Amino acid sequence: MFSHLDQKVFEKNTLLISPVFVDKEHKGKGIGTKLIKQGIHDLVPLGYKLGLETQNPDNVALYERLGFRTVEYKFFKSEKIHNYYMVYKPEE
Repeated sequence: MFSHLDQKVFEKNTLLISPVFVDKEHKGKGIGTKLIKQGIHDLVPLGYKLGLETQNPDNVALYERLGFRTVEYKFFKSEKIHNYYMVYKPEE
């Protein structure tokens, strides 16, 4: 589901990867990474564009390693929230 801001940032027909959560007991085992990689593997060859939003600056490097690039960044000062809008653009 797009918010009004998502529609301004992401191209039309971009599939957004919703937050990926892994139970605390299983964090650090690569499960979240495998889920995202599987989505990339299944959807990109079909012509889909992929996007995501993260509010955790620590996650940006992980998403970059998976081929996502920041297309817009917003900092909401009053809430102290970082928003990184990223799209899948593997290096060619």
